[in-house]
Amino acid sequence: MLSLDLGMMFLVANSGSISPSSDITCEAAIAKMSSCLPFSEGSNPPTPGFFRCSACHEVFHAANTTAIRRNLCECFKIAARDLHVNPDRARQIPQLCNLQGAPNIRIDPNFDCSM
Repeated sequence: MLSLDLGMMFLVANSGSISPSSDITCEAAIAKMSSCLPFSEGSNPPTPGFFRCSACHEVFHAANTTAIRRNLCECFKIAARDLHVNPDRARQIPQLCNLQGAPNIRIDPNFDCSM
């Protein structure tokens, strides 16, 4: 758990330049999504679970403009790379959390954010 905390502090400290022009910032999005990190890294739990999915819903639905979606996408690309997220597991989150109608944002270091 200490490595997760240190990783999150590093990521938040290094992501300050990516800030959407709304109430949701990169730092806030990463903090909310941090509960999904064990699942996204490929460790247990086998599914994100209700509380983790609630955080995902909150973040994804706050991305209500193209600019915010692009900024969060770039933020998540950095997070995915720096926190060693398994892209295959992260791609499962929208389906497992029933994020129908949510913006097309991926937690993937290779995703094209120019949507």
